[in-house]
Order: sequence, then structure tokens, then C-alpha cells
Amino acid sequence: MASRAPSASTRKKAQVILSCQLCQRSSPLKWKCLDCDILMCDNCKINVHSKVKTIKIHKTVDIKDVDISQPKELSVDLDNYPCNTHPTQSCCVYCVQCKELICPKCLKTHKGHDVEEIETQYIQNLEYLRKNSSDYIDPHDLNTIFGSFDQLSIITNPEKINLKKTNTYETNLPFVHRLVTTSVNSIWITCYETTVSGLQEMQIAQELKAIREYNYRTIFDMTISKTGDLLLTLSEDSHLYRLDTTGKMNIVHDFSPLLPKAINVSDDSITVSTREKGPTFPLTVHSRRQVVILNQTGKKKVRVIENDKQKRRLFSFLSRITSDKLEI
Repeated sequence: MASRAPSASTRKKAQVILSCQLCQRSSPLKWKCLDCDILMCDNCKINVHSKVKTIKIHKTVDIKDVDISQPKELSVDLDNYPCNTHPTQSCCVYCVQCKELICPKCLKTHKGHDVEEIETQYIQNLEYLRKNSSDYIDPHDLNTIFGSFDQLSIITNPEKINLKKTNTYETNLPFVHRLVTTSVNSIWITCYETTVSGLQEMQIAQELKAIREYNYRTIFDMTISKTGDLLLTLSEDSHLYRLDTTGKMNIVHDFSPLLPKAINVSDDSITVSTREKGPTFPLTVHSRRQVVILNQTGKKKVRVIENDKQKRRLFSFLSRITSDKLEI
């Protein structure tokens, strides 16, 4: 059964981007050999696949031209996906009005709504995503096929937003790597390639005026806590830190053996992305890519998100996290 519709919980999940099945790198997928049943990047099609004499007569097609109605594509289990509202029930139809998959118990709530066969909606959504996305869409990635459909529709029909520049400020940094604002009319800025102080708090006035400067040059991400303190992570460090007014780094949480990366603070929690030590790519079966939700003090883990219900990896690498009242 297909994934749930784009509810708040579903939209927290990320699209799974497949690697080339020949070089195993994250190069954009472009081709599929129908005889070998493999997906390839442009380089491997030209320099690897086409060089093998025994497969010169194989049929290779652009992945966007693959017939999604082929039996191989519909080998996805669309009959046993649990309902979001009633986890013990399997979804039976797709509610067109609410844009979500529902089970028999949900039918009363959706009385009078237009519904569609899940397989029919699956094919429509998959075809639409393939035509409008530059990335390869895995036909088994039900979270993307159903959960991201509304978001893609919004992206392809953007609302025009007019932005107006009100002021421009100069810093003594070669570039600003991270920037966060405070509630006291100041900003924190950081840069990891500089001979001057790599972390600075600047007061916003006619010009930027330095309030505090620290010689930290390996900051990966930072944000402001609900108490007004600066929370930050370092590039190759297993700790989430809080910077006090004296400039001392205090450990908030130890993520060992993983490395904390992106940080986000909401009303009642701190969300941090983590990964294993070593090279970021390529991903292996031993790679650990998580989103960890801590309580507001940062001392206790509330939830760890890494895989979907089919035990498939949700994330490759999260360098930023943002949130609103419902979603991260």
C-alpha cells in the first residue's frame, strides 16, 4: 500500500536519492538498461556499459521515458501500508479532496469525498514527479510519491514575492558562513577561513559594531536557544555546545560516536542532524544519518529519526534544519 498523504508526520521524511548502480556514486541518474535492469549515470553509460561487447545490443533509455506501468515498477506493495490514523488498519483508497491515503475506518470521516484507487493515484503521482523533478524518483519511495506531491505542485506554480533591500553592512570577514539574529538587535556571524576572529556578535546600528569576538573557526552550525544563549556544533566534534557570556564552551549533549551537524530550536525541543565520522559520501550500509530531537534543555533524547517503516534510509546528509509550527 502506498505511503500516507502529506500529513505533518509524512512531510518530515526525506526523499531517497539513489546512486548509480555501476559506480555507486551520487552522480545524477540518467539512463536505464532495460536488459540489465540497472540505473546509470551519464559517465557510466558512455565509459562502462557501452564498452562491454556482449551488451552492445542492449536497449538503454532515458529514465524519464521508462514506462511506469511496467509490472516491475508496480512490484511495490500497495496493499499493506498502515493507515496514519489507525495503524492497525491498511489503507484501501486515496482521498482526492484531502490528498491522503485512508483505511476503511477513515471512510466515515471522509464521507462524500472523491476517492481514487491507490494504484491509479500512484501511477499519476509517479508520472508527474518524474516529469517535473530533475532527480531520479525511486518507484519504491512511497514517501516521496505521495508525501511530496502537494509540495511539488506548489513549487511548480510559485507565488511571486517582491523583496526590497533596506540596508547593507560590511564585515571584516572574507565571507559569512553562518548568520543568526538575536532578540537584542544583534547578529552572530561566523567564518571558517579567516585570520581574524571566526565567531563574532555584532550590534546592528548605522554600522555593525563588534560586541564579542572569539577565535572559533570550525563552527558548522549555530542557532539561538530559547534562553538567548548561542548553541553551536563544530565540524569534527561529537558535542552540542552552549556559549556562555565569558566565551566558554559548555557541553549540552554528547552524541558520540556520531557527529552533530545542523541545529534547530523550536518552542519545546532542539533538533539536531547527526552522521558517522569519516567522509560524508559515498553512503554505505554502515552510514548513520539521523535527526535527533532533544528536550528544551538538550540533555534528554525525545526521538531519533533515521529509517521509514520499511527500514529504508530517510536522509543522506542534512546541512540545514528549519521548522514551523507543524513540520521540521
